[in-house]
Amino acid sequence: DGSDQTQAVRDAVASLDSGSRLYFPKGTYGLTVNSEQTIEIVDNNVTVVAEGATFDLLDSDSFIEFIFTLSGENIDWIGGEIDGEVSGTNKLSGIAVQGDRCTVKRLSASNLYNYGVRTYGDYSEVKKTVVDNISNNDGIRVAGKSPVVDNCHTRNTNRWGFTLAATD
Repeated sequence: DGSDQTQAVRDAVASLDSGSRLYFPKGTYGLTVNSEQTIEIVDNNVTVVAEGATFDLLDSDSFIEFIFTLSGENIDWIGGEIDGEVSGTNKLSGIAVQGDRCTVKRLSASNLYNYGVRTYGDYSEVKKTVVDNISNNDGIRVAGKSPVVDNCHTRNTNRWGFTLAATD
């Protein structure tokens, strides 16, 4: 419904165990992120299904690197939309993939400061993802060993649409 759902989203993520599946039903999830907080998924072998879900940033009063961070290994993020448009200071990025063998697919990310998706982990994949209106940096930046970017689209980025910084 667009109201602030930050704590409910954090609680759902905190309840995950290895092998869990987190499903966000269709709807709008308002998020408030401040003071370098991120919503972090640390467990391995997790699937997040967000088809039809919109994560709408309600407020941000300071710098935060990423709204969501995937730190565990073998995490699949499927679908969803991240809209970072807020009044005031927006220094946000969409999803950071820090763990190995993680996949982000069918994501839409818009109105962000640095990146729509940025991968650091090895063997990570970004597929069928659209990134729009990145005011300071790249739309999609992939790094690590053997990354895969497939069928993605970026537009209205300040620097490059895609940056590949593979380490192998």
